Amino acid sequence: ALFTLFQLMMQPNLMEYKGMLLRRPFLMLFQAMFEKNVLRLQEDQLERETSRKYIGDMCSSFFRQITTNENGEASKEELLQLLPKVQEMFQSLNVQYVKSDLVHMLDVMDTDGSGAINKTEFCRGLLHVAEHGEDKLESTVDRMEKTNQEVLKTLHALVRGSGIGG
Repeated sequence: ALFTLFQLMMQPNLMEYKGMLLRRPFLMLFQAMFEKNVLRLQEDQLERETSRKYIGDMCSSFFRQITTNENGEASKEELLQLLPKVQEMFQSLNVQYVKSDLVHMLDVMDTDGSGAINKTEFCRGLLHVAEHGEDKLESTVDRMEKTNQEVLKTLHALVRGSGIGG
């Protein structure tokens, strides 16, 4: 029973329960909820991927607007000039962040220890701030997982109570 519950949570396929669902139409509501949540998860994933690509493209564009050395690296002072544009981009995407996180990010971006920041380090740092900011809030996926778990518990209790499925 626990394995079946796990399977339903990971990939809700209620066709195995079609007979029971047809005998108890009120349970069809659960199927609709699962399908709706799966679609929402897919939409959220696509939105995250689209935002990530957009942020990466914008970071590259921002970086091309500043002066770099012969190795294609910029100083922290040069990058500080970009922060208003970065903040505007984050606000347009509803990314939750703290301004001090952006400034601190510039202190730790130099991952190769060169003393300056290249485009890859800059883009990686901004993506990290954007993704970390989202972690501070309860995500849609977390809320939907909780809802699915509650629905599955109820469905499991109903199935157990009906004597169907052993």
